[in-house]
Amino acid sequence: MLSALAVALITAWVTHRFTLTREREKDAREKKRELEREQREHDRDRAVVVADLLERLRAHCQELRPWILQKNPQTPGWHAANQELMRHVDNTDARRVLADIYPELMAAIRYEAKSIIIQQRQQEESIPKIFDERGGRLPRADVEEHHFRAYSLSNVADVLEQYAPIIGALGDEKYSREIGNTADNAHAIAHHMFREV
Repeated sequence: MLSALAVALITAWVTHRFTLTREREKDAREKKRELEREQREHDRDRAVVVADLLERLRAHCQELRPWILQKNPQTPGWHAANQELMRHVDNTDARRVLADIYPELMAAIRYEAKSIIIQQRQQEESIPKIFDERGGRLPRADVEEHHFRAYSLSNVADVLEQYAPIIGALGDEKYSREIGNTADNAHAIAHHMFREV
């Protein structure tokens, strides 16, 4: 037979194991609740950031669309809009909640910034070929202007192409397709214009 000491030791051991198991289960439940709470907060933060960013990207692309019709983007305004977008998304919160698309978003914004610089250079090179010092049109001005407008159209279309998949990834597939189609049509027009020169 087991002595009273042995029974007490076994009882204490079983009680201890049972208590440890309950504490582990309790800790696991609390950890699960904490993870679920953090996930809900992350989802809520993401929804707010995504909604705001989607609205900003739509508005930004809407600003670019008239320049496709004019074939002459205004680089100072374009640069300011690009920098405002960059400031808005280049932060820790956006980086955290947009982790899956953040690299593509930043790449598109940087691509646009480079496109603006290229557009400005193209404009600086084209204007002296179109107008003389007194503002009169030079010989071959029509050809130079036509080439400049085709290049400008293609440049803006390239930028819209960068934003279209991001807008789709943020949840607006319809506008993404619309912007993509606008870019495709602009590229086709620019290609035709380049052939005419």
